[in-house]
Amino acid sequence: NTGIATGKNKGFIVSKTKFNKLDKKSIHFGKSNNQGTKPSHFKGRLTSSNKILRQVIREVVGFTPYEHRIIELLKGGGANPQKRAHRFAKKRLGTHTRAQRKVVEMEKVISSSNSNKN
Repeated sequence: NTGIATGKNKGFIVSKTKFNKLDKKSIHFGKSNNQGTKPSHFKGRLTSSNKILRQVIREVVGFTPYEHRIIELLKGGGANPQKRAHRFAKKRLGTHTRAQRKVVEMEKVISSSNSNKN
């Protein structure tokens, strides 16, 4: 940056902050630069202990009413059950990506329950 308001390198002159190089995690995010990865990029990552904890909670608590409804929509068939499940999930969860993830999760639940019955 040049400190000038216009041009190719416009803007306030700042020095880049250095982050600790964390090999495993920087590989996870596809970064191969010398800076490493920001610690804020690790927030929400699924750890093994976290995964076990969520499984225990799921076993104890079960499904929410809207998750039951998604499962019913997927099992029920009809014209296009997957599309209807996606639409319902998006309405409840707010974003397309979250809805997709939830529907896939519910499909896995259905397939695992079907394989347990056989």
